[in-house]
Amino acid sequence: MLLAARVLFGVPDAMRKQTADGLHRPCTFAEDYDTNVIVENHSEQSADGAWVAALIEEVDHPL
Repeated sequence: MLLAARVLFGVPDAMRKQTADGLHRPCTFAEDYDTNVIVENHSEQSADGAWVAALIEEVDHPL
């Protein structure tokens, strides 16, 4: 199973907060099914490694 989300626009900090909130829920769900949640970087903010690292930290989940 693959859980995915794409965010392409917004103010970087607000977008990261919204994306982190959105990723935490599927991480909690995936944990029950031994499934990984991935973040693919394409363009915009997700192409910025520091932004993605901050996102993963903000998700605050071991997956």
